[in-house]
Amino acid sequence: MYFGEQVEYIISHRWGDAPEAQERDWWRDGHTIPYEEKTWKLIHSLLHRSWFEPVWVLQETLSCNRVLLRCGRDSIPWVNLREALLVLRQKTGVPPPDISGRLFGICAGLMGPPLASSEHLLLWTRNQKCTEPQDRIYGILGLLDPRIVDELEVDYSFPVWKTYSRLVLAEKEVYQKSNLLNHCNVMTRCEDSPSWVPNWDQTIEGDNPCPSIRRLSELLSQAIASAELGDEVTREFKDCHFMNERLFTTREGYLGVSAQGLREDVEISVIHRCDLPMILRPRGSNRYEVVGPYFVHGLMLGEALEPPLEPPWKDVVPVVRGWALSYFSNAQTSELLKSDPRLGLLPTHWEEVTALDSFLPPFVFKNRENGHISLNDPRMSAEAIKQRGIMLKPPKLI
Repeated sequence: MYFGEQVEYIISHRWGDAPEAQERDWWRDGHTIPYEEKTWKLIHSLLHRSWFEPVWVLQETLSCNRVLLRCGRDSIPWVNLREALLVLRQKTGVPPPDISGRLFGICAGLMGPPLASSEHLLLWTRNQKCTEPQDRIYGILGLLDPRIVDELEVDYSFPVWKTYSRLVLAEKEVYQKSNLLNHCNVMTRCEDSPSWVPNWDQTIEGDNPCPSIRRLSELLSQAIASAELGDEVTREFKDCHFMNERLFTTREGYLGVSAQGLREDVEISVIHRCDLPMILRPRGSNRYEVVGPYFVHGLMLGEALEPPLEPPWKDVVPVVRGWALSYFSNAQTSELLKSDPRLGLLPTHWEEVTALDSFLPPFVFKNRENGHISLNDPRMSAEAIKQRGIMLKPPKLI
């Protein structure tokens, strides 16, 4: 593919001209590609070939950069096709809508490690074809962090939900995070499965799971007919999307978005070391059922566990070495901080260091006394939060 020879896609999730590009600036978002309708139809035909459908194809191609793809008499290095598709995906408004939608689904997996976490890879598998539902896990084992793979066992005699639950527990054990809870949904749970286990065999509806600014503006304006909502507020909701989304309000006056299945007998909860707040349904004796994740404007930057982020500080999310990291920008001085200005200094026996492991974020925390490496900020540990006078309640998820 000629386009793939003109562009470069690198590990920091950036793109630009290939070293020997004949066509400069083809990677730029606003730069028009001189393709006729016939060329776009050929690209559409290529992307809808059955080769892209099996869940196992990603592991086979990303494990070696010398893969050569053949289509009839034509051939192309896999590296060139992969770069072309990833860059083309970023060119909003250039590919026709039917191609853009297909690119969204394909490119979620094409990033591969370390650009894609296990969470991203699992989302990609949900729209791929496989013989057994367990293959949505087993089909990407070669791309996952070896520490997670060591915690798993390939056994098709296990119930599907048991295989999925082992990955959730492995991810929590290795990274001390619970982000896979973000993909739980009470409406799509596996049969006999605990509520904290996502159903990875549930297809994501639609090619692009992120609603447009226009769609969100319509959704919000319908809910608040008397309010005039500008793009700034609407964009706060831009990255939130839940299947069959539903708007809700809280007794405290917050506005949020959740999946269907929401009733008044639920509690809004912030789970420690889980990126998204969750909706839980009490089931007695401190037992809770996971309904699903939610988005609440004004609670997405840790405000439940720390003070609000006050002006002139704003959060920004640059991509560093394939990881989307939270940085904080001072609108008045242009100062950019990796450290949350609300938390103060790190404890003296901790330091932030560069991670050498490609499966870990670019920056991790090291304990000077025992050498322990943590992905999590020690200022947000359960003990540190309690010292700030915030009560934590350990629920039992069922």
